Amino acid sequence: MALRAPPHRHAAGGRRARPRRSAPRTAARASRVPSAISRGDGDRDRGERFVEAAPKEANAKASRRDEKNTALSRAVLKTALALAACAAPHVVPLATSTGISRAGVSAYRHFAASAAERTSTGEGAPAGTRPAKETKTKTKTKTEETETKKNPEAGVDYPFVSSRDVSPRELDFRNWLADVRVECARRGVREATIAACFDGLEPYPEPEPAPAPAPAPATPEDEARARLAREKSEAAARKASEHKVRKYISNMVSRDRVERGAALLLQHAGVLGEVEREYGVPGEIIVAIWGIESSFGGFSGNTDCVEALANIAWRRGVSGDVTDAAYFRNELIEATRIVDKGLGVNTTETGENTKEPDGSNAFRVFKRRVALVGSWDGGLGQCQFMPSNYHVYAVDKDGDGAADIWNSLPDVFASMGNFISKYCEWDKSVRAAGFVATFENDASLKKLAAADAIGGFWAERRAWRPAKFFAWNGLRTTHREHAPVPSSETLLLMPDGAESVSSLAFLATANFRALMRYNPSTQYAMAVSTLAQEIVDEAAEITARRAREEKAREAEKVKAAEATKKGKSSLPQTSQKKTDA
Repeated sequence: MALRAPPHRHAAGGRRARPRRSAPRTAARASRVPSAISRGDGDRDRGERFVEAAPKEANAKASRRDEKNTALSRAVLKTALALAACAAPHVVPLATSTGISRAGVSAYRHFAASAAERTSTGEGAPAGTRPAKETKTKTKTKTEETETKKNPEAGVDYPFVSSRDVSPRELDFRNWLADVRVECARRGVREATIAACFDGLEPYPEPEPAPAPAPAPATPEDEARARLAREKSEAAARKASEHKVRKYISNMVSRDRVERGAALLLQHAGVLGEVEREYGVPGEIIVAIWGIESSFGGFSGNTDCVEALANIAWRRGVSGDVTDAAYFRNELIEATRIVDKGLGVNTTETGENTKEPDGSNAFRVFKRRVALVGSWDGGLGQCQFMPSNYHVYAVDKDGDGAADIWNSLPDVFASMGNFISKYCEWDKSVRAAGFVATFENDASLKKLAAADAIGGFWAERRAWRPAKFFAWNGLRTTHREHAPVPSSETLLLMPDGAESVSSLAFLATANFRALMRYNPSTQYAMAVSTLAQEIVDEAAEITARRAREEKAREAEKVKAAEATKKGKSSLPQTSQKKTDA
């Protein structure tokens, strides 16, 4: 924003004082002047003296006005420059940002320097009011000349500020964010926290437009090549969609994840047992969700959740999705409440930019704001709670005064148990959520298909049937430790299709619905259920192996003890024989 210096005027608020002409233009006007002045008593001498004194008084008054107006102009200019320098980093709707351009800064500093010089030297003021120039000249050293010619450095000698026009899209985002700030303050979030979360927040870049459709083939050869490419693309899509859910589950239920989950289930058996007794959720279900959501706490996301939630909520509102826009806007406000408590932020002390001994920042900063780090859609902590769920269901299990779902495993397990029990409505009487199953033969598949007992995804499920119905018709579960209760209600789901016995078959129990409330995805709930059963089987195998190893060690100890005892008993007999000899 360019600033312009007001020109020095003889009169600050009115027109410039018009100088008196030294001689009238015409004789007629000259003849009218003395007569007009001396009209009344006809005193010619007094009229002539008045005419001679009038120009002197006018010049004196004009000179006094010039002095006052010049001083006022200088004061106003200095004040304006000071205010402009203070307000430049915060001017809206001219967006000030870091590291964009130096053109605006250079123009502003050039004007400020020249205006200050004109003010101090009186340049532009009336000639009679300019300060006298010094006649003495000071000899400058080379160092002083170098310092005078040195260009100021952005970010060191002055703030590194630049300005650019705000687009209508950015202006709409800022207006929307202003309303969010007001709502945050209404819910009790401190102003410092609101500033730390929202200052400098900008919308994500606009998505790139969709590529233009390919032009129509101009020749038969082009048409043949286009048809061949289209057929290859369709074939690749069909191949990728084949056994899609089975491939997803195989990826989620990897051998490494099963072994780690089984080891952690046994390692934290104590606290998981307490959670199961209190909330009724089995430990293997909690560990399976923990493993899929955050890889057993190894990765909880790397996205600034405040920025992500703000953009999602604003974009959904712009697109007209009122329900999702209201949901994510509420999650954004609840996220600021978490920051206000000092939780989930990568800081040593919330709001303070402390330094580590090596000079690095003690916490991550996203665009000069504190970061509530999580997943792309706002999931937080090792259990990936949405912010509103954190305030309702997070539990302080370890008793340190805060429900820390980022660092405290007792808090993580108890919070998950509380959420699955109360919000997801877990049925304590049914331990498992589902089982991977197989068919005895093609006849079993056809029989169940004819009975309309096979559904696809959860939304395509059929009527609930007892588990023994499927067992009678040739369906077998594949897990070793757990099996469905014959009288329990179950559903048969085949999301990859029911054309072949090689397709994935899954027998879901009533608690499958609870997992769908944790994450409304059929393949996600199948992956959690399958991983839980695999973890149980692996933990049982580990326990059995440890028992066998312990038994072998005990047998070795007994054998060694017997050997030692036998050796000691045979030692005196050997000594006696040597003595007799």
